[in-house]
Amino acid sequence: MQAVVAGAAALAVAAAAMGSVAALGPLVALLAGGVLGHALLVAAEIATPHANADMRLAAKALTRGSHARLFWLGAVLVGVTVPLGAIGALSLAIVPTAGAATVAALAALAGLLAYEDSWIRAGQAVPLS
Repeated sequence: MQAVVAGAAALAVAAAAMGSVAALGPLVALLAGGVLGHALLVAAEIATPHANADMRLAAKALTRGSHARLFWLGAVLVGVTVPLGAIGALSLAIVPTAGAATVAALAALAGLLAYEDSWIRAGQAVPLS
């Protein structure tokens, strides 16, 4: 899912920069689907039971521990809520197409960065022994 989000976001930014409004529709739809799929996978990763204590500790570090701020603000708020809000505004014709697509795409990319960083660091925060 992350590859779908990153690819659609990068191409949407490029299409908006080049003024190719016709290309934005399919890219924004793909971005919305990718962000929704990513959100479902993230929710499943943190909400389902974990196989061992180390995985539980890593999930706790991610959601309530030292990496929680980056995860909730960066990955969830910026990476999921902002893109979906911008796409919703775009679909309701509240904001201009290229502007909303660019905001959604850049927020999704920033959210992916925050997610990957917090996910890797939370996993490494668990003591090895």
